[in-house]
Amino acid sequence: MNETNHLAYKKVQREARYRSPALPNRVCQEADAASELAERELTTDRTLCAMKKILPGLLNDLAQIKDYRKKNIKHPLSMLLAYGILMFALHYSSRREANREMSTPVVRENLKALFPELETLPHGDTLYRLLENIEVEKIEQSQIMLLKRLIAGKKFAPYLVGGKYRIAIDGTQKLAHPGECGEGYLLRHVGKEKVPQSYVYVLEAVLVLGNGMVIPFMSEFLSNGDIEAETDSPEKKKQDCELKAFRRLAEKLKKTFPRLGIVLMMDSLYANGPVFSICRKNHWDYMINFKAGSIPTIYQEAEALMKYNPENAVEVMWGDRHQAYAYSNGLDYEYEIAETGRKNRVNLNVVRCTEKWREKKADGSVEEKETTYVWLSSKRLTEANVFRRCTNIARYRWQIENNILVEKHQGYGYSSCYAFKINALKGYHYLSKIAHMVMTLVMMSSQIIDKVMELGKRGFIKYLGKCLESSVLELRETRSNRVRYLQLAA
Repeated sequence: MNETNHLAYKKVQREARYRSPALPNRVCQEADAASELAERELTTDRTLCAMKKILPGLLNDLAQIKDYRKKNIKHPLSMLLAYGILMFALHYSSRREANREMSTPVVRENLKALFPELETLPHGDTLYRLLENIEVEKIEQSQIMLLKRLIAGKKFAPYLVGGKYRIAIDGTQKLAHPGECGEGYLLRHVGKEKVPQSYVYVLEAVLVLGNGMVIPFMSEFLSNGDIEAETDSPEKKKQDCELKAFRRLAEKLKKTFPRLGIVLMMDSLYANGPVFSICRKNHWDYMINFKAGSIPTIYQEAEALMKYNPENAVEVMWGDRHQAYAYSNGLDYEYEIAETGRKNRVNLNVVRCTEKWREKKADGSVEEKETTYVWLSSKRLTEANVFRRCTNIARYRWQIENNILVEKHQGYGYSSCYAFKINALKGYHYLSKIAHMVMTLVMMSSQIIDKVMELGKRGFIKYLGKCLESSVLELRETRSNRVRYLQLAA
């Protein structure tokens, strides 16, 4: 290691790795029933305080959606959609469960502290009929407007990296059904018998803040037309379809946030010329996972240059992990633009990180472990920035996968079919996204974070549901009506 690299090593070796704190393993700390009820009331009150800083503007935006109903309107459109948001926020797994649990007199009385105009709770089928007919894309726009207000209020300023917002993008299957479900569903044939199967596939964009915090905010549903136009293998169809969805998502993202500093984090599917062109056109930074099969010529060239230029290397200690970085800049890549047939060129920068650490096994022995990552960087790599870009940007891409896991299996019903008709299905999808966003912000707030650290995120939502169901809380006489601001503490 030369002297310059040695200085870089010394400079960053104190970098600490974030580790999720373990939940405390202890019995309930409340001494008697009265103190437990008081704690429940305090927690519910603080939760409603945080929600009251988020929901008014959101509900006002939702109220602007055109309501197709002409007569016999018992519940305003915004209240119906608020009911849907609460259904997902409280982790009810089905419309039937929400009908049963949210309609109890105790829950209804407690929810009036949040929505005084909510005299009666609607039936879940009423929300379903509404979502069948309204412009459900407007629901997502209301969520985006909430995010824009938070960004304008600099709520996420402490989580920026180099003055830019980290946005991770990835696709996932939402659900699948046997047979042909019709318009809005993708169609494939599975098994030896080539049985038709309909499925819904979505490209997701999330705002990655740090310390495990992710804000979902934008989805792009894949359409029939994209996949039917392809004639290649099924895998190629899937990739082409997802990449076309990325173009639509990128256009929507640029239109919504035209001047926002953005750095994209994506998997190796997006290591291709058209994606590079879109990012360069929109002035977006990026860190993309890179595999040998993505662009084989560039991968091989980068590997060769790393061997011949040993000075482009840095070794650091990241917590208890040793990292060896090697990088190569300015690799010339030429690709063809499919729409025009014209050739285009771009300079690529490649970095490889070999990470080694020791892991203690259950039997007390120590195992040596090693893994290697490779990324494409839009920015030229140097000793000064390689660690930051790889550790604080590229390594955070996994959080969108964790976010999808949470939404699918930890309460937000991502894979559940609340409706077969595609318009209503999308409506429930957007409502669940708003619920996840709102609950993430609430659990990050300074008033709630201690309770979340004690119970965990799922445990906190379960506890909140218990608070709402146990007794009628005198919330209007406590702090829930005081003027507060949302301060993120996580």
